[in-house]
Amino acid sequence: MVETPSRDFPRPTTHEAVTSTTLPKAGDIIAGRYRIDEQLGRGGMGAVYRATQLGLLRAVAVKVLLPERNGARVRERFEREARVAAAMRHDGVVDVYDFGVDDDDRLFLVMELLIGESLGDRLERERILPEAAAVDVTAQVAAAMVSAHDVGLVHRDIKPDNIFCVDGDADQLPRCKVVDFGLAFIKDGGDLGRLTSDTIISGTPDYMAPEQCRGGVEVGPPADIYALGSVLLEMLTGRPPFAGEQGEILAQQLHVPPPKLTTRRPDASPALSALIDRMLDKRPASRPDARGVIAALGATAQAVVEAEHKARDRSARVLAPHVGVPSANAPTAELNSSDIVVERPVVVVRGGAQAGVAIALAVNGFDVVERAELVSDERGVGVEVMLLASPAEVARRVAAGATVIVGADPEDLDRVAALVHAGAAEVVGTPVALEDLASRVVRAQRRAHRQSQREKNKP
Repeated sequence: MVETPSRDFPRPTTHEAVTSTTLPKAGDIIAGRYRIDEQLGRGGMGAVYRATQLGLLRAVAVKVLLPERNGARVRERFEREARVAAAMRHDGVVDVYDFGVDDDDRLFLVMELLIGESLGDRLERERILPEAAAVDVTAQVAAAMVSAHDVGLVHRDIKPDNIFCVDGDADQLPRCKVVDFGLAFIKDGGDLGRLTSDTIISGTPDYMAPEQCRGGVEVGPPADIYALGSVLLEMLTGRPPFAGEQGEILAQQLHVPPPKLTTRRPDASPALSALIDRMLDKRPASRPDARGVIAALGATAQAVVEAEHKARDRSARVLAPHVGVPSANAPTAELNSSDIVVERPVVVVRGGAQAGVAIALAVNGFDVVERAELVSDERGVGVEVMLLASPAEVARRVAAGATVIVGADPEDLDRVAALVHAGAAEVVGTPVALEDLASRVVRAQRRAHRQSQREKNKP
């Protein structure tokens, strides 16, 4: 006989009644029916244990709220996780069996016991996944999101640590489960509705959609798609779209175009790169829905398999290039000590350049100095980005020793020619594609370095 998990959970006691200050230990009995066997892990909100359901002798996972986190709002979030996850009926979502308060006033949640590891742990170990594996994980999570979004549920915290890879047969890819619905939001969901305040920003900055970063905005399913696109980019390149302190990441999520997959990983599938571009679009309405992601991955998956078969036939080809080593065929924004002229490259951004330029360069490892004036008499010591400069202003900075990058409308051939004649090292199209700007700076530095070496070697 197979037990059907009950979906009707008892309401916990009032928040003020919770007085427990200890976590359970091996051998303790929770609610008279779950024996604690061992602790499996501990997070910011609860500790998770392997336990045995007495009577059925079934192995389960029991999550217990940490004593120091037993405030009213955290308890509401903990209860919410149980009820939202229990409302889901999908193989890609961890199954919840029970929820309540034990005789020691400890709030607990009983779930299916998952054997395996989180995607976060896997990426910590492997750093970059083969495209086929990344596509498979993304497709499984997208399938779970279809089920969630169909009932109005937005997870709001899709990230590697909340995707669990369940162990299976050695010749099969792992099954994936989405966990931790503590931040989830159900539109018009009654007591399953909003938990957080309208003014609170909730989520993990590395994976948060621009609309989620703003706070005070009701986020919808497109926010989960953005987060999943960020996870997919991380699986393929070793890191999410943006880096920095929390505030810097939030600013970049709002204002800086996301990096191109093919910039970080030149051998990546063009179809997969195009899909990530759509998933990471700043405009929610321009992102595909979860079904659209699955449909795109279906075509991409076949292209990935064919590409990997071809790659294995070329002995000199490396499927996963080392991050930070630019491809000879596709210059990237990644920097390597052999490719730059100074240990910490300095870039001067002059004249109120396009918004986001300074941030885009800073996150790629440059020391950025901003100057309001386009032209000065100070000696140029490196690359200067002066997108709005006239040919005369460019010539003046070049004469001062600067390596200049300037902007122009690609169809304004007279201006382009004049800027090149004035000595500009790089003329970029405006508005500038920020994700490509760092590679332009590297190229300008190399050109200036070669010119310097030629000058030194002249008889």
